[in-house]
Amino acid sequence: AAASGWYDLVAVLLAQDESYEKDYANVRDNLNGSTPLIIASANGHHKVLDPLVLRKAKLDVRQRTEKGWTALMIAVYNNRVKVIDKLLHGGADSEMLELGSGRTLCHIAAAQGHTDSIKMLLRYDACGLHTLSKLDRMTPYGLATKIGHESAANTLREAKVKYVEKKHEE
Repeated sequence: AAASGWYDLVAVLLAQDESYEKDYANVRDNLNGSTPLIIASANGHHKVLDPLVLRKAKLDVRQRTEKGWTALMIAVYNNRVKVIDKLLHGGADSEMLELGSGRTLCHIAAAQGHTDSIKMLLRYDACGLHTLSKLDRMTPYGLATKIGHESAANTLREAKVKYVEKKHEE
């Protein structure tokens, strides 16, 4: 139901667990440990997030994969801006790093050239502009520039300038 964006069905299924005993909002699949929140986020079903969060879906659960992505990381990778907004507004941890590479959310968006995701992350101060990844020792700006994502690189460069200007004002 979460994969298809069926809000009403998700709400009904979750309501069947009145005592939260079965914890349907946090059930994990056997393949990679995805939760309904991760699946809905990957598919851009932002409305489905509401009943899941209401039923105490854990926002920062990692998949059981090499990268250990969270719902927020997957939303950023897939450029699901409304999902990113809801997850960050709901308190998802924006400082979790991709396992192995040490990449931030902003690195993930920059690598894909997702300017809209970068702008949303910047609105929440969730970009890690100056963080170097463990994998290639690059900032998100350096990564976007190296790959050739000009729009993403420009957005990140402008954000860096604003950051420096703000620091000088203080």
